[in-house]
Amino acid sequence: MDMDNDIEKELLLPTITSPAPTPPEKKPRKLRLFLSLFALLLLLQTLLSGPQLYLYRFLAQAPEVQDVQAEGIGSGIAWFACPDVTEFECAFLTVPLDYLHPIVGETVSLALRRYPAQAPKEEYGGTVFTNPGGPGGSGTAYLIERGPALSKILGGRYDILSWDPRGVNMTTPPLGCFPTDYAEFLQDFKQTQLGLPMSPHYSSSAAAQAGADEWFLRTEAYYQATIASCGKNGNQKLLSAVSTPYVARDIVSILSALGEKERGLQYWGFSYGTILGATFAAMFPELVHRLVLDGVSDSRSYGNDMFTWGKSGMNDTHLVYEGFLRECALAGPGRCALAAEGKTPEEIGREIFDLEATLLEKPLPVPFTGLNSGIITAPDVRFAIFAALYKPKLWPGLASALSAAIAGDGSALLDLTGFTSTEDMSWRDPLDNVFHRHMTRALSKPVGNPLSTEVCSVSLTAALPDNAQSPIGNHVLRYGP
Repeated sequence: MDMDNDIEKELLLPTITSPAPTPPEKKPRKLRLFLSLFALLLLLQTLLSGPQLYLYRFLAQAPEVQDVQAEGIGSGIAWFACPDVTEFECAFLTVPLDYLHPIVGETVSLALRRYPAQAPKEEYGGTVFTNPGGPGGSGTAYLIERGPALSKILGGRYDILSWDPRGVNMTTPPLGCFPTDYAEFLQDFKQTQLGLPMSPHYSSSAAAQAGADEWFLRTEAYYQATIASCGKNGNQKLLSAVSTPYVARDIVSILSALGEKERGLQYWGFSYGTILGATFAAMFPELVHRLVLDGVSDSRSYGNDMFTWGKSGMNDTHLVYEGFLRECALAGPGRCALAAEGKTPEEIGREIFDLEATLLEKPLPVPFTGLNSGIITAPDVRFAIFAALYKPKLWPGLASALSAAIAGDGSALLDLTGFTSTEDMSWRDPLDNVFHRHMTRALSKPVGNPLSTEVCSVSLTAALPDNAQSPIGNHVLRYGP
């Protein structure tokens, strides 16, 4: 076996030489906690919002689909006009489930979508691959929303291509942790009901700390149940082959099928997509032509120390929040509902802090809004803020929702944070597979005990102007395939 294959095998196979992070012996002054997966799901829902099409409907509307074998490079990829958005082209490409030990019949069918180049043929520059992040984000859905904009930025000279990674959306087979989308939806929804341990932000009493400890135990048990569902019901062979290096190898297969291997990869990755891009470059440096890593995430700590990884991604979150408060005060009451003549950013922040304190003692009931009904709690305020920090264009809506909640109307805030579903949830094809995210992260770590799960508390708190804490973070999984 040559050196390149040795490197690839090392990257593909879990390592047992790197020890898991050692938890601190003493509890830190600031509460160690991690944000519920719901906030991250909100981010992906915002990022990937746009036309959605279930696989069974997609195939029913499509012409006879040719699923091209990756080995049959000579024939290229059989593109056809996407039945949901016809200005895009779609295809399916079959790749080995296990690249190191391929078995006939054990394959993955990758769902591809591209936005064709718009410039004259003589200006054509090939294909630019893009990944929206996650892990677990649907590239085919993301491309509908962002493909034309990316093409415009690049002068229309390139085909813009994305795909659904293993276990996501229209790529098959599914992970199979839950039998239907609805069962998966309910599992994730239950997690959102756990809230966040907000009481220590407002009280240093033993009771407040005990409540936070109780929350952590409940949340840990929830994640154990989630991963146990994958261990009990999931496609075990696929679950052991969804790690980032496998996805990087899928890129090579797509690149080869396009006939662009000689040109090399042109790639634009966002968030987790930067980790995927960095992994590809480490495995196949000779295949890199142009690589844009946009919104860089620390790939080294992602694969070794999730505590450090999560913290590094949230270092400046409080600065963005302060920017929201500052811009609201500058915009004035005509453009920011929280503002008033002479009101300072600190005063706006204090009103939000007081809203959380009030909701901690007495949640706000909300009648059916047309999308949701229920209650607004203190964690809901944090969820809404966290999601909006990623897009300043969402700030006016956030300010309006917070202002209304302060006045006693939680409808807008509930619609920002609540789960809604307008699709038939009985079908098995999630747009953003949150359980894929669990397993991809788990397989990026050193192997733990077989079929065991450990959810580690992650200290990812950022001080807000009034000494509150912004609980933004991640969970850590240890899963032995």
